Amino acid sequence: MHIAKRFGSFFSVGSLGFVVDASTLHLLTIWINLDSYSARLISFSIAVTTTWALNRLLTFRDRRTSNLLIEWLRFVAANSLGFAINFAIYSLAVFLLPTTAYELLLALALGSLAGLFSNFLLTHNFVYQGGTKRDQTSNHVLSTHTPYMNESNKKRNLK
Repeated sequence: MHIAKRFGSFFSVGSLGFVVDASTLHLLTIWINLDSYSARLISFSIAVTTTWALNRLLTFRDRRTSNLLIEWLRFVAANSLGFAINFAIYSLAVFLLPTTAYELLLALALGSLAGLFSNFLLTHNFVYQGGTKRDQTSNHVLSTHTPYMNESNKKRNLK
């Protein structure tokens, strides 16, 4: 899968993760009356597991591993940097803004956007760097060789 297409898929999965995150945050803060910081830690835990499962099935299906626990731990570790950025911006926004449902959603959105690129780069390069790397559009294994210089083309040119 081309990197731009993979990022688009990662962004789409992340958008669904944002809905899970925001819904959980809303449930915990408004309905259960949990403080916005504790609720954010819980909502992240649920959202990161959701996005791991969806990215595994959709975005990185050609690179997933057979060890689910190790893969999930690597995903959580990789996304922890993005979460640190996310949580810092979220906390600043919660501190500066009134803590209504709208402002919490805005704080969450700002934090999520800030962590997006580091999450993608670390997930792409750390969590799913192994496995079968296939170009889904051509169904050929990716190679550093140009198609005109591989072994089968060299043999054809010699005939």
